[in-house]
Amino acid sequence: MEIVVLVVVIVGIWVGLRVLATSRRRKWLLAKYADAMIVEAIMRRKIWQGQSSEQLVDSRGRPVDVDEKVMKTRKREVWK
Repeated sequence: MEIVVLVVVIVGIWVGLRVLATSRRRKWLLAKYADAMIVEAIMRRKIWQGQSSEQLVDSRGRPVDVDEKVMKTRKREVWK
């Protein structure tokens, strides 16, 4: 019985810390982008056309690898 109570307390603490971390991240993103729709999309890990590379990193994290191709007038990147 004591083990069950200990497990419940540990799970409760873990859930509370996750909620706190999510709340802090949401506040930080809102201060950074000042747009609730962008923040919500980032929090849901969405990708959209026209998204900046910084928004993509905030949404999905850093890419494992980046292939670059340099052309005459522009540079093309493929994030993996």
